[in-house]
Amino acid sequence: MAIEKKRFRFYWHLFWEFLKRHLAIILGLVVLIGAVVFLDLKFSLLQKKVFRIGLVGQYETQNLPQQITRLISQGLVTSNPDGSYGPAAAQGWQINNKGKEYVFQLQDNLSWDDGRSLAASDINYSYQDLSVTAQDKQTLIINLQESFSPLLTLLSQPIFKKNLIGLGEDYRVKKVIYQGNFINTLTLESKTDNLPWLKIRFYPDEKSLRSAFKLGEVDIIWGVADPGQLVLYPNIKIQTELTSQQYNAIFFNLDDDLLGFKPLRQALSYATPKPQGKSRAKGPISPDSWAYNDFVKTYDPDLSHARKLLEDNREELPEKIEITLATLPHLLETAEKTKKSWEQVGIKTNLQVVNFIPDNFQALLITQVIPQDPDQYWFWHSSQTKTNLTHLANLRIDQLLEEGRQVMNIKERREKYLDFQRFLLEESPAVFVSYPTYHYIYRQGFENAQVPLYNK
Repeated sequence: MAIEKKRFRFYWHLFWEFLKRHLAIILGLVVLIGAVVFLDLKFSLLQKKVFRIGLVGQYETQNLPQQITRLISQGLVTSNPDGSYGPAAAQGWQINNKGKEYVFQLQDNLSWDDGRSLAASDINYSYQDLSVTAQDKQTLIINLQESFSPLLTLLSQPIFKKNLIGLGEDYRVKKVIYQGNFINTLTLESKTDNLPWLKIRFYPDEKSLRSAFKLGEVDIIWGVADPGQLVLYPNIKIQTELTSQQYNAIFFNLDDDLLGFKPLRQALSYATPKPQGKSRAKGPISPDSWAYNDFVKTYDPDLSHARKLLEDNREELPEKIEITLATLPHLLETAEKTKKSWEQVGIKTNLQVVNFIPDNFQALLITQVIPQDPDQYWFWHSSQTKTNLTHLANLRIDQLLEEGRQVMNIKERREKYLDFQRFLLEESPAVFVSYPTYHYIYRQGFENAQVPLYNK
């Protein structure tokens, strides 16, 4: 027994001597192993739980795109592609008095992100000619001065309390960082374990966003028209998708002395290059819409017909025709092709690159968002001086647009918009060219990410 105790003390003494001599090395190894484990855990969390996403746009809280707001809240109803509507924050509703009164019954189990239960008195809308009354906690009444058939589409937009407090099932706003008046970074916290957090950063243009990706500020670029040199970078994946929720078009200023003449606009339409297939845009309403009309005047590229139109109307036109075509930077290639084609029919064309819609222009090539509802009143009715870019003033088109937003029956509405598209294309205030293609760029490790945004 004494020998065993001596042997134990010997080994214990030897162990402590070893620790004393090599303590610094041992502590260093422990720190190193801890750092490796910590960094690996942090990297894993970034890879699996936080998606750093970059988007182009300058937004305030009240005008964030719906692809984001739908993540953090919901509307009173949901809007379906076939023109029907389903429940959302409201479980049911009635439409009375020929479309002038809407009575909504709210869900009784919904809570805002601050923990308070949804009440009818929480909801208010600032639309003109509309009044909102909370009859009781669960009943909301909306009255209109005149019937307005797109109302339910407007009410499908997500609703919020102050500071982006929403009714979302999947996400809530965790943090908002501003740069001046605009949101710089928006962090969304997931409400379920199977969804990642989203850290969304906004950039003023695509060039800035591509630079941020190169510098490692974001791991995912969500929708750019031009991927630039990123297509050459290793260890990234690029997905390309066509969207039919926007269109590229050349808008003519009908107040211009030249472009107020319809035969010239039609000649330019025939002389404008256009793609074939699914990317070809024929009008201002999405081909996915229940109101889309595929049987309209298409102005398929035809230089011979364009020259004939110009020759037949030579007396009404100056001897030399010169037009300035303004374009956004990402559409410059399309503008250059258009310039070449217009000049082939004898129209001198000057290109002007702009970063915003100018107050005055002759012809303007831009990308336009297509509204969810086929109502196009804001863009083509003669009364809309700020949003009617072409200054179109056509009594028949005005009448169809007015009737289209007053008729409640969807079949009757569809007939109005089918006629609207036919008359609009005949008048040719714009050349509808194409549906844009967007690129979604992922850094290695994120290429299989299912990003829950809605603009694809």
